[in-house]
Amino acid sequence: MADCKPSGTPLVPKSTSSDFVNGERFHGPYRELVGALLYLSMATRPDILYSVNCSSQIQEQPTNSTWAGLKRILRYLKGTSELQLLFCKSDSDNIMINVYVDADWGADTYDRKSISGYIIFFNDCPVIWSVKKQTSIALSSTEAEILALAKAIQDLIVLYNVTKKF
Repeated sequence: MADCKPSGTPLVPKSTSSDFVNGERFHGPYRELVGALLYLSMATRPDILYSVNCSSQIQEQPTNSTWAGLKRILRYLKGTSELQLLFCKSDSDNIMINVYVDADWGADTYDRKSISGYIIFFNDCPVIWSVKKQTSIALSSTEAEILALAKAIQDLIVLYNVTKKF
């Protein structure tokens, strides 16, 4: 993949894990690549979390289309290798915490569960992020958003308790 053509997005827009279920079975190092991408997404690249999440849901019976999806993530990483997370010291004594939360109601057409995502910034530096399928089926978009917000607030409380000790 060193000489591949870079991709502008890690996943085809509006794709979910159910889009990759059907097709010819793939035999190869699928789990190894998913594991490496999961590590990378948690360490330094939160922008690929959703894409890797979709791919990791199909580890039992990967298909050629799921393998193509993983290769698209690698092409995206090649095209965006200059992106980085910057953690810088704040000049002021004020601590600023920003939280951004979103949910996609019933996003996965396979099981109709919603996808939650949030990112928490501490002094303009991203410190906590998550993209995850909700464990229950939300009956409305409002319920999906509240479930996402509740999970983000749990992490926010932990971060707040850590920062007030300093």
